[in-house]
Amino acid sequence: MALRPAAVLVAAFFLFSLTALSQQANPVLVKDDPGGFSRQYKRIFDYYKKENYFAMTAAFQTFKLPPEWFVETFGPASGPKLQLHYEYEFSLFVTATEKLYGPLNTVGVNFVETRRHKFEPKKFVAGNPPPLALKTVPPIQFFDVDYGSNQKFETNPSGLVTGQSWSNKSTGTFVYLDGAFRFFGPGTQPFWETLGTQTDENCLDSAPAPAIVSRRAFPVLSKEAIRLQVRRTVRVKVRVAADGLIKDAEPIEGDPMLIRAALEAARVWRYFPPLSKCGQPAEGIAYETVAFLVQ
Repeated sequence: MALRPAAVLVAAFFLFSLTALSQQANPVLVKDDPGGFSRQYKRIFDYYKKENYFAMTAAFQTFKLPPEWFVETFGPASGPKLQLHYEYEFSLFVTATEKLYGPLNTVGVNFVETRRHKFEPKKFVAGNPPPLALKTVPPIQFFDVDYGSNQKFETNPSGLVTGQSWSNKSTGTFVYLDGAFRFFGPGTQPFWETLGTQTDENCLDSAPAPAIVSRRAFPVLSKEAIRLQVRRTVRVKVRVAADGLIKDAEPIEGDPMLIRAALEAARVWRYFPPLSKCGQPAEGIAYETVAFLVQ
C-alpha cells in the first residue's frame, strides 16, 4: 500500500530527527592523536576569527565530558560531587581560553599551534588522590597550545623597523572519549586534584574584572558636525551582559549633536571575552569612548 504524502513527511521528519540526535551525541569525530586534537581545538579558534561566538560555544562543548560519565565511572556516591567540581573547572577552561584569544585581532595574522606534551609523573606533586573508579579512566594526555600574533615587519625610510610579534602558551589535561578529546583538568592536573581550591568567596564582593571591546562600531560624523567643528568623541556608560553583549548605554559627556549616534553605535558593540567575576562570566558596567569617523 502506498504511503500518503502526510505519512511520507512524518517518516522523513522522524529520520531527520534521529540523524540530528545522533550528530549531537557525537558532534566531533577525530583521531586519538596530536593531529586529531589540533583539528578539534582549532575549530574553536576558527569560529573566533569569524566572530561566530554561538558556534564557538558549541565547539567548546565538544571538549566537555558527558554528564552521565561521572556516575557511570565513580558511582552514585562520588559521581555528582565530582561532576559539580568538573563543571566549575570546565567553565574556567572556557574563560581562560577566551582571555587568551582576547588580545588577538580577528583580522590580523594570528596563529594557534597545538602539540602533545610529554609529562614525567615523577616531577608531579600530587594533590587529592584519584577517586575510586568503577571502570577504567581513559589515559590522561597533556597538550600545549601556543597563541600568538605575527605582524609583518617593515623598514620605513628613516630606518626604523615597525611591526609586532608576541605569543602565549597554555597547558591542559585531556582524555580521549567517544571519538573526541575531553577537557580533564587545568595544567597537568586531572580535575579531582583541584577539589577544594575554588576561588575565595570574598571575590563575590569585588567588581567584575575589566574586558575589552572585540566588536566595535564607529559612527560617521555628519557634515553639520564637521562644519561646527564639534568634539568628535562621546563618553558613554554601558551595561554589559554576561555574554558580552550590550544591554543598555547612556551618555556621560559629549556634544548633544552626537549623543544619539554614539549610543546607537555602542549598543551593537560586544565584549569578548566578557567581563568576569570569580573566574565566571558576569554582568557589569563599563565606561567607553565612542569615536566618530570622518568620510
